[in-house]
Amino acid sequence: MEPMTRSARALVIQADGSYEYRDLPIGYPAFNHSFLPEGSYVQALNCPGRIMLWFDEEGKFKQLPDNPVATQLYRELGGPSLMHGDRLVGPVVVTGSGGEEIADCPDVSAALQQALEAQSF
Repeated sequence: MEPMTRSARALVIQADGSYEYRDLPIGYPAFNHSFLPEGSYVQALNCPGRIMLWFDEEGKFKQLPDNPVATQLYRELGGPSLMHGDRLVGPVVVTGSGGEEIADCPDVSAALQQALEAQSF
């Protein structure tokens, strides 16, 4: 019998503003490779309410496209201020934080809606 792979429900936001909820495996390296190419370095940003945003730490050096929806979501969730002009790039994954472990993404629908509306012209 194969060991059961644990997963967490996550919100995946692409740079083009599209998003979906997905079950992602918990644990390295499976979690990282579920939304980033192999060899990427994953960075996490903490937000109040045990919310984490995950993205490629070297995304700007790799010239990944800006992710304005994820950047605005980070602000809507009350994340610590980004330096002036700083932004998130590439795909961004939103999960919960269960202390030492990744947890299911809490309901961020209101903040996500605000972030989407802020991007529409």
